Amino acid sequence: MSNDMSLDLDGRAAFQRIVKRLTETEIKRAADSANLQGLKVIRDTAKNRLPRGYKRLRRGIRYTRTNRSGRKLKRVPKHGQLYYKVGVGVGVKPSAKVGVQKNRGKKKGVGISAKNAHWPMLGTENRWTKRGRFTGRMPVQKNFAGFMAATLRASRGGYRKAVRREFFNKIRAILVRKRRR
Repeated sequence: MSNDMSLDLDGRAAFQRIVKRLTETEIKRAADSANLQGLKVIRDTAKNRLPRGYKRLRRGIRYTRTNRSGRKLKRVPKHGQLYYKVGVGVGVKPSAKVGVQKNRGKKKGVGISAKNAHWPMLGTENRWTKRGRFTGRMPVQKNFAGFMAATLRASRGGYRKAVRREFFNKIRAILVRKRRR
């Protein structure tokens, strides 16, 4: 096989002949790996589009693979459909601090971090403390209105390129492995 992305194919028919030799699980794993590579492109585009000064907010932009119920999956299942998410507050959540909290003194809050990264993007309703004191609401911030939609449009070409490259690389690796057997 040559090193280019064509897999020595002369068109769609040749590709279909090769794919028929693969099992459904092999195709599913290759497609999953390709989708995850594409999500990395979208995540990185979103992080780069954030305004300066939102360093902690960058940590909140993640991607994940889930099943129908939204449960995060570590491996590709044999049956069922996969769902992919990329955005603010998606994936593994940062764990809360264990032990004694540092005394903040007269500070009212800690600002926007990975734990509450979705607030400026989506806004919040009116909020109260446990004791019933009103703490306010946060409207959608102007510089974040439509942020993820604009990010998806900006990263469309890079996503397709990454998915295509990774899918062909995985198919090529599977075929090389099968030839060795």
